[in-house]
Amino acid sequence: MKTKTAAGAVVLALALMAPGFAQGQGSPKIPAPAVLDPAIDACAQCKMSVKDSGYAAQAIAEDGRVYWFDDIGCLLNYLSANPSIKAAARYVQDAKKRVWLPLESASYVVSKDAPTPMGYGIHAFASEEAAALFAKSLKGSPKVVALGDLKVGSGSGMGM
Repeated sequence: MKTKTAAGAVVLALALMAPGFAQGQGSPKIPAPAVLDPAIDACAQCKMSVKDSGYAAQAIAEDGRVYWFDDIGCLLNYLSANPSIKAAARYVQDAKKRVWLPLESASYVVSKDAPTPMGYGIHAFASEEAAALFAKSLKGSPKVVALGDLKVGSGSGMGM
């Protein structure tokens, strides 16, 4: 009987040590956002300095390398042009609170009347309500959209 108990303890210990156990369903652990250093971090797309402005973005590759971006449009263009980069996580900053949000779960406002660092006009928010409130404060016809509705080209310009 002691053998079964010892074997069970070993199996449990191995399961607890397995990557992604804390995430459940055995999925790999998603890396936390990296810490931005505006003194040295530069945009992988346009090479401009990345500031803690509410528009910064990052992609963390499966190998741990962090790719920084000064505008959400730069992130989207770069990843589209470089499909060999396998991102383990992608984050954008909330435009008002400047906290990191998963790219996939943010709500976006697209407006040419509210500038962003490289002119894409894409603003991220933690909730659809916050995005709608921001959009309501703008002139023109800003749109609240999900990630799948964002379209970017190879240069600066509108996000839709």
